[in-house]
Amino acid sequence: MSPSGPLDLRAKWLNQMGNPKTHSVWGQLWKMIYSDLNLRTIGLITEIEPNCPLNNPMVRRLAIEGYAPLQALGIRRLWSERGDDISLRRILFDMKRNIAVFTRKNYLDWSGLPYNMPRFTDEELSRIPVSPLPGSAFVSPDSPLMVTMRISQAHEQFDRLSKTSPVDRNPSDHIPKRLFEVLENHVQSSGIGKVINWCHQYVAHAGDPDHSIWKDLNPTWGDIESSQRTLAQVAQILSGFVLNGPASAQLVPTAQYDRFEYLEKVVDRETLQKARMKRAELEDNRNSWIMGDLLGVICW
Repeated sequence: MSPSGPLDLRAKWLNQMGNPKTHSVWGQLWKMIYSDLNLRTIGLITEIEPNCPLNNPMVRRLAIEGYAPLQALGIRRLWSERGDDISLRRILFDMKRNIAVFTRKNYLDWSGLPYNMPRFTDEELSRIPVSPLPGSAFVSPDSPLMVTMRISQAHEQFDRLSKTSPVDRNPSDHIPKRLFEVLENHVQSSGIGKVINWCHQYVAHAGDPDHSIWKDLNPTWGDIESSQRTLAQVAQILSGFVLNGPASAQLVPTAQYDRFEYLEKVVDRETLQKARMKRAELEDNRNSWIMGDLLGVICW
């Protein structure tokens, strides 16, 4: 039985966005970005040291021939229209089809919050410290003070999503379908179409490069990077804003191992240091894609 209630639908969408046991949207994004940075890091090393063993023809061919298909396929999966796929595009379509669930009241219900601000009793007010507690004190998110802050933040966030003035708030306020169309257009304008068509014609099939429809199809690294960025930004907006749920703290997974292990045996120390610095720079850049005012990025 398909989920139909607001809570069930939100649970389904959050599961598709981030369940580690499935091909979730975030899982696909993290894997794609990580493999992209791996090749860029190795590419820098081979550029600095032409005689490095990593420039072995077999290794180079394996890396280069595997990079573009892997990235294009990852992008194609995330923007798939198939009804039996877990993709960002399918989630957007599903949300537009169920636009009626995106009301202000449901938005607060999803987080287990009351619609109105609670009123403190004198006894409850007396328990709130007038000065910061020393050390790393724990404050329950369900405490009266935190609940008030969470309600206020949820209302303000919904104001932004629904384009409603705080003085005109109503439980029936809703997120307009136009927001999901803007999110879809944000991805479409990235050059993702070229990447997907190339993947379809030359990765999934042995396309004829001389055919009139395909011969000018040549996506660039910039198209791949732009597609990655917009997909990640839309995923972050859906997770953390529209669903008011867990968002991704970073786009590049933190490795539980030394990414440069054994390379000191074949790569000069100075080159390795440059590679580490470049890798850190790339990670900071990718993580910045999902930080800041993302609704401002899509001009909402």
